Amino acid sequence: MSDEDRPASLRIEERRPARPSGLSLVWLVPLLAVLVSVGVAWRTYSERGTLIHVEFVEAAGIAVEETVLKFREVEVGRVETVGFSSDLTHVVVGIRVDKDVAPFIDAESEFWLVRPELTTSGISRLDTVLSGTFIEGNWDNEVTTPQTEFVALPVAPLSRTPGSGIWVTLVSPDGGTLNEGAPVIYRGIKVGQLRNLRLDPGSTGVLVDAFISEPYDKRLSTASVFWDISGFSVSLGPQGLKLNVRSLASVVQGGVEFSTLVSGGETIEAGDKFRVFEDEQTAKSSIFSNQLDTPVTVSLLLDGSIRNLAVGAPVQFRGLDVGEISALSVRSDETPGGTMIFRQQIDLSLSPSRMGLREGMPEADVLDFLAGQVENGLRARVVSIGLLASSLVVELIDVPDAAPAALDLDAEPYPILPVLPPDIADFSTATNEVLNRIQRLPVEDLMQSATDMLDTIRAFVAKDETQDAPAALVGLVGDLRDFVGSEDVQAAPGALRGTLDEAEALFARLNEQGAADKMVTAIDNVSEAAEAV
Repeated sequence: MSDEDRPASLRIEERRPARPSGLSLVWLVPLLAVLVSVGVAWRTYSERGTLIHVEFVEAAGIAVEETVLKFREVEVGRVETVGFSSDLTHVVVGIRVDKDVAPFIDAESEFWLVRPELTTSGISRLDTVLSGTFIEGNWDNEVTTPQTEFVALPVAPLSRTPGSGIWVTLVSPDGGTLNEGAPVIYRGIKVGQLRNLRLDPGSTGVLVDAFISEPYDKRLSTASVFWDISGFSVSLGPQGLKLNVRSLASVVQGGVEFSTLVSGGETIEAGDKFRVFEDEQTAKSSIFSNQLDTPVTVSLLLDGSIRNLAVGAPVQFRGLDVGEISALSVRSDETPGGTMIFRQQIDLSLSPSRMGLREGMPEADVLDFLAGQVENGLRARVVSIGLLASSLVVELIDVPDAAPAALDLDAEPYPILPVLPPDIADFSTATNEVLNRIQRLPVEDLMQSATDMLDTIRAFVAKDETQDAPAALVGLVGDLRDFVGSEDVQAAPGALRGTLDEAEALFARLNEQGAADKMVTAIDNVSEAAEAV
C-alpha cells in the first residue's frame, strides 16, 4: 500500500478551558457587604470610647446597658458590666465613656449614684422615678493623665466646681444635735450644709465637716465662732418670756450658725477646725471665741474624787477667768512597787491672752512661762464659790511659801501642774452659816418697830381733827373759789393796769422836763459843796 493510500494521522491536543472574559456581578454584592461590615465594625470599635471601672458599696438600681453616666445632666456613657471586687466587699461597675469625654477623666474625677432620697430636709431627685437611677460624674476641663479606676462617693458632693466654697471641720462634745445634711446658717440665711459626722480619734468628742458655699465663705475668718441652733430656747428676763425658734428646719434636723464677732481675723484654709458652742450667748461670752488665741492644755491630778465638777467650769488666775475645764477622766498609774493607783485627771484649756501673754504665742513659750510661775509658787486647786458654795472652779494661786515643785513637761498627754488640797466648803455648813446669819438679824425688833409705826398711823387717822380735815379742806377750797370770783378781785387787773399807765405817764413827763439832768446837776453841786467844806 502506497503512502498515498494510507489514512492521514490524527493530531490529538488537550483542550484547555476557556478563560472568562470578565468578573461576574454576582460576587460584588457579598464583597461589598463584607467591606461595609468591616468598616462599620472598625468605626464602632474606634469610636466606642474608654472603659472605666467604678467601685460602689452596692449596685441598687444599676443595670447593664440601661444605667447611664451623666455629666452636667448630659449622657456621656453607659454601664457595660457589673461585677464584684476580688474580696467581694464592693461592686465594680464598668462604664464605657464617650471618646471625646474620656481624656478629661483623671485622678480628681468623682462619681456617685443619683436616685430619689427622702431626708429631714425634703425629697430630692424625684425626676429619677421616671428616668431611672443613673451615675453622675464630675471632672474639670483640663486634660491630664487619664485614670480608669475609681471609688464612688457615698453621697453627692456639695461643691461641683473648684473654688465655689470651702470645707471646715467643726468640733463638738457630742453629735446629739448635729445631723447629716443639717444646714449652716449665717444671719438667717442657709449658706452651707453639714456632712460626714464621725468620732474624733484624738479626743472624746465628735467631728463634722461643714461646707460654706461661695460667696459666704468670705465671711468666715479665724475670728468666727459657731454655735448650735437645734430646737428652740425659752428665756425669762426683764422683757418677759421669750421664745426663740431660729427656723423650722433647725427644729426638725438641727443645724449650726456662725458669725464673726470681732474684726482682725485672718483668712482661713480648708480643713481648719472650729468649736461648736451650745448657744449664741455662750459663743459670744466664751474666752475661746477668738480663734487667733490658740488654747494651751495642761492637766491636774487629784488623789481624791471631787463631785459636781463639770466640763466648762472656769479656771481663774488672779481673779480673772483665763480658761475652762476641757475634760474629766480617771487616770491609772503603776507605782514602782507594782501597785495601781487611780487619780482624777482634770484637763484645763488656758488662754494665753487672758493670762497677759500675746495672742498667737507658741505653746512652748506659754509652757515656759507656766514653768517659771510654778517655780515661783504657782499652784492649782479646786475651790467652791457662790452663796451656798454650790459651784466649783479651778483656781491658779501664788503661794509664796509653797514646797518646791515643777511643771511636768514630759507627762502625757499634757503637762501636769502641781496642785494643792481642794478648798471646798460643805454645802450643809454653808447653808447653816446663811441660816445663822438670818437668825442673827434683829427681825423681832424690826417687826416691833413696824407694828408701832402702824399703830401710830392708825391712832393719827382715828383722831377727830384728822377726820374733819377733808371737810375743812373742801371748805377752804370753796372760800378760795368765792374770793377769786368776787367783783373786787375781778376788777383788780383793770385797776392795776390804770396804775401802771399813770406811772408810765409820770415818767414820760419827767423825761420831757429834763428831771434826770437836773438831778445829776444837783448831785454835782452837793459834791462841790462837800469838797469846799
